[in-house]
Amino acid sequence: MDPDIAALPDVPPDAVRQLYADVRDADDDQASSNDIAQLLDDWFRAHGYPTVLYR
Repeated sequence: MDPDIAALPDVPPDAVRQLYADVRDADDDQASSNDIAQLLDDWFRAHGYPTVLYR
């Protein structure tokens, strides 16, 4: 495994379930693909990951 990937923080399963629910809700609200990408990036950053959108 890539050492950079292995060094990333663990995320509790409930956080992943909540992310899934948030993405489904956004999709139900007809969010754009850019909105979904921003939602995902915000979630990762909130859980200690670096941004993937603004590098």
